[in-house]
Amino acid sequence: MDPSEHVDVQMAIYSKRFNFVFLHVPKSAGISMRTALLASDNDAIEFDNHILASEIVAAIGASEFARAYKFAFVRNPWDRAVGLYHFILSDESHAAHQLTKDMSFPEYLEVYNEKSRSRQTDWTHDADRQLVDFIGRFETLQPDFKKVCQQIGLEGVELPHLNRSKHADYRSYYTRDMREAVARSRAFEVSEFRYEF
Repeated sequence: MDPSEHVDVQMAIYSKRFNFVFLHVPKSAGISMRTALLASDNDAIEFDNHILASEIVAAIGASEFARAYKFAFVRNPWDRAVGLYHFILSDESHAAHQLTKDMSFPEYLEVYNEKSRSRQTDWTHDADRQLVDFIGRFETLQPDFKKVCQQIGLEGVELPHLNRSKHADYRSYYTRDMREAVARSRAFEVSEFRYEF
């Protein structure tokens, strides 16, 4: 089982009214953004969990997808792995909770690096080609979300801070070998989004 899967989360939104597609990369403040965006458009279409940009093209049509403003948010891969680990431990309904609940972080990370299909670029790219117009960063969440709102014409939208992880700074979880293992397993996203440990 992929330790990042979660079966009950809607992962993308398409709004005809505001002409946008939001791709929810897990553990990158997506729940907060979805809440704010859906409050602005009750008619927005929510897609099932784990839908990728390339699959939304098929769902809404290439011309609609091309016209829409497409955006996603990403997170430092080392920080994201720690956040995902704590999220799985705290959520007994998560598909990977039983598998993960007795694992230390180093044990979890080994499985995550080997088995997880959820590279952040899976949501934003088709192979090596970026499909979204804007990629915001978790680390600059508020100003990047404000840019998105200005682009799609949403005014006065407040971004709530939901689903917040409570853990120590991610750097404290890693040994040198663990840090390098994530750099290898997430090499494309580290390079594409210019992240450093």
